[in-house]
Amino acid sequence: MRKSDRIINVLVAASITFLLLMAGCNLIYNPPSFEVYFPPEILHRPPQWSPTGDLVFTHENKIYIAESDGSSFQLIHGSDDKNSNSPSISNNDKYVDSPSISPDGSQIAYVDYSYRGGGSDISRSMLDGSRRRRLTDGTAYHGPMKKPIWSPDGGRIAFGSGRSLLTVASDGSDSRLIFRGFWDSSDFVELSDRSFAWSPDGHRIAFIVKEVEKHHARRVLYNAAYDGSDQIRFGHTAEILTSPAWSPDGRSIAFVQKDDEGVGGIYIMNPDGSNLQRIFRFPAGYDSYARTDSSLSWSPDGSELLLSSAWSRPAVINLGEAKLRRLPGPVGSASWSPDGSRIAISSRAHDHNEATPKLFTVARDGSDGRILVMQDREGNLTPGHGRSRGLTQ
Repeated sequence: MRKSDRIINVLVAASITFLLLMAGCNLIYNPPSFEVYFPPEILHRPPQWSPTGDLVFTHENKIYIAESDGSSFQLIHGSDDKNSNSPSISNNDKYVDSPSISPDGSQIAYVDYSYRGGGSDISRSMLDGSRRRRLTDGTAYHGPMKKPIWSPDGGRIAFGSGRSLLTVASDGSDSRLIFRGFWDSSDFVELSDRSFAWSPDGHRIAFIVKEVEKHHARRVLYNAAYDGSDQIRFGHTAEILTSPAWSPDGRSIAFVQKDDEGVGGIYIMNPDGSNLQRIFRFPAGYDSYARTDSSLSWSPDGSELLLSSAWSRPAVINLGEAKLRRLPGPVGSASWSPDGSRIAISSRAHDHNEATPKLFTVARDGSDGRILVMQDREGNLTPGHGRSRGLTQ
């Protein structure tokens, strides 16, 4: 056999061996289940209710506020915002995300990408967009900012930064590290995107951490004191999919996870990890709710849970009857009104052939739909005037 033929045979044999090894690896190796990145318009925060019933919502990386009767809306922050004359703020290509209304309804905190240097920060302003103030210096933190949330007393704001979770006083002082993520070769631990919540009394913060070890990933629930001390890791639960949701009385934490058969459901447990129980198992055809882009929240009276997904219409689960009912209208993120009588939904649907509802409210049983903001075929927003046309089951 010629030398060139021997070389070819060796290369062929090596290729076959490599392919066989890869096939064998596929039988025993499961790649890490990394979260899919969704643009902010898919993972956008549910609309935020003010005490007067007005609603703050996002659209195309801008923040708006709409009148409760749908008669009008106005831009608060975004590419057309001129509320700040600070030389440190660029009025070009502004990008804002994740607005959060303060408990007294006078201010909003949000993720702000408008400062020069290309980074992100947490900013605060009055509800009309005035008196804008940057609370963080992005260069001094751990990475891109995520989802500011006011503490129940309005004194502090929790937010994600890269792999870590922090809080800062509402005036921008006294920044505290609650949880620090890390990365080491193929292993890392990081705050799961947008997955944390204050307890009703403001004494603790529950949050989800994504842990990757030797290419195996899972999402684990933590519960820590407001200053970062007394951290509890609940490793006995299966992989958690949604952000934790505290019950109004602070006695339970709810979340969505999958069981050993891969079927999603809603679970609750005590804040110390005891009394874990499944309260609702998703029926066939409802897999879209068992995703990391879903969100969960309790009704103010604690009798129902509101479930939102990037791929399904919002649904309400009655805890007493263990029944799920889907709400009318297009897919969107949803939130309870302060008194629990209505639900607001901010839709991400856009039809290039006809106008679609962008922001609307319904009674908690799904009736009495009222459109506050419409989106035309070109994506422009117009007042909805409270009409119900276009909201179908």
